[in-house]
Amino acid sequence: MLTKCCNPRTACAGQFVSRGFVVLLRKSNPQTTTYKLPLRTALCDKEENLNQYKYDPIITGIFVGLAGLILWYFSTLAVAESLAPKWVEPFLDFFTALCGAFAGAYFAFKFGHKMEQGKRQLEEKKQTDSEVAIINRAILNLAIQLNTVSNIKSEIDSQNSLHQAIFGMHAFKNFHDGARVDVGELALILNNSPQLLLELSIEQDAFLLTLESLKVRNEFYTNTLQPKMSEAGLLDRPCSIAEYESKLSFGDRNTAQLAFQHLNKNVTKSHAGLTNKIFLIRSAAKGIYPNHKFMNIENT
Repeated sequence: MLTKCCNPRTACAGQFVSRGFVVLLRKSNPQTTTYKLPLRTALCDKEENLNQYKYDPIITGIFVGLAGLILWYFSTLAVAESLAPKWVEPFLDFFTALCGAFAGAYFAFKFGHKMEQGKRQLEEKKQTDSEVAIINRAILNLAIQLNTVSNIKSEIDSQNSLHQAIFGMHAFKNFHDGARVDVGELALILNNSPQLLLELSIEQDAFLLTLESLKVRNEFYTNTLQPKMSEAGLLDRPCSIAEYESKLSFGDRNTAQLAFQHLNKNVTKSHAGLTNKIFLIRSAAKGIYPNHKFMNIENT
């Protein structure tokens, strides 16, 4: 037989508990609007919303714990007010303890899972940032190499004529010759671009060859050609091809010409190759990490 509750305190408490459980149920099972939609579409949207639903296990655990305490308190109050038979009290105590243990274990597990997921996401972010930094360092080293080759190319292009470049261009020091790209380090990141890694390795050898050709030409000009041109009075003034042919031996002229031709050819190839590799590496990196920024080198 049901007993009508005339105690205002108990009635208000019951309403509070009832509304609290309604809020929790709405929080755990959000409603979706399904007006004028086919049944299959509505069910798919319902499932998608449930999968996308994210909640904080700490806040939810606090609400469930408070709800359990409130339920226990007003249940004992109901027994004390003789609104429920005495034999209900042991079952209420057992049910409250069981629900509290279950809720505590469940939300402790969810909290631990969320902490582990956050830790894993942080490690993945650090790994991604490290790989992005490696790619940017490689692009920077390629840009330094390109700048070195561009400076050599600019010096060659500033000469008025071919024979002026061969005999009149003074020896000059290459600028940054210590920049290198670690292809093995990039291979761990760009593992889906083996051909690009191979071409990049070849391009590094081409850059070293360009520097070596500049060194050979400088040594020949400083140690052999310049002293003989000084003796013949050919330095620091414009000279014709006939003067060079009449006052310099065939061997010196031929060696000077070959040294310059090798230098010019290597500089031209290296300049085009480095420009292309910077573009390809940046494009490959943007394909792997589209939301990250990479150095954009504009060749002028």
